[in-house]
Amino acid sequence: MAKTLDLQPSKIVMTDEDTLAAYTIYAHSERIDIEAEIRPNLIHAPTGGDLQILSEPGHRLSLMTDALAEVLGFDNDDGIISIPLQAGCRVYRSSTTQTIANNTETKVAYNAKIYDVQNEYDAFTNYRYTAKKSGYYLAIAQIKWVNFSQYATSTIHLIKSGSRVSRSVVVSSKTKSFSVSIADIIFLDENDYLEVTCYQDTGSDREIVAISSDTFFTVKKLA
Repeated sequence: MAKTLDLQPSKIVMTDEDTLAAYTIYAHSERIDIEAEIRPNLIHAPTGGDLQILSEPGHRLSLMTDALAEVLGFDNDDGIISIPLQAGCRVYRSSTTQTIANNTETKVAYNAKIYDVQNEYDAFTNYRYTAKKSGYYLAIAQIKWVNFSQYATSTIHLIKSGSRVSRSVVVSSKTKSFSVSIADIIFLDENDYLEVTCYQDTGSDREIVAISSDTFFTVKKLA
């Protein structure tokens, strides 16, 4: 049953769009007190005016789904905003090292999840993050090499729907294990996907470690 709230200077009119029944809540001065829960489908602010929703100290203002899952929360006392269902994930390489051939750009197979809010990361087949909604996404990736050769080059790339958008390059100063990381904010359309690839030119196969703190990929929708 759809309901519309029409905010007027001295009252709120709530209309049931199915029955056309109207309910009016009158304001006293510039404040409107609402004790009962209201679930409108649409809220209109006065033309040229501001829409302000206030909550008492010690209370939380929430926008929720029909299933009562919070999608946006505002803590009145400290001003902290929560977006618990905002898309994002953190994944990593688990169990076994991954072998990267010499002079071959290779997709990093992050095969385990720490979290995946909207179930957008494929940790089993394609090892990619696919956006369900368009927007700006923060992407951070890292790999750690095992016994990398002196003066050899390592690169890590962020790949958007098959095309490289970012690259980070490191030349090793000596034979050692070390990490390479990359970060960027990338606009994704719905169903665009992000992958991570890497490259090395040591002259032989090399391995990247399987540890959640060293070889990981995290994505978060910002807007």
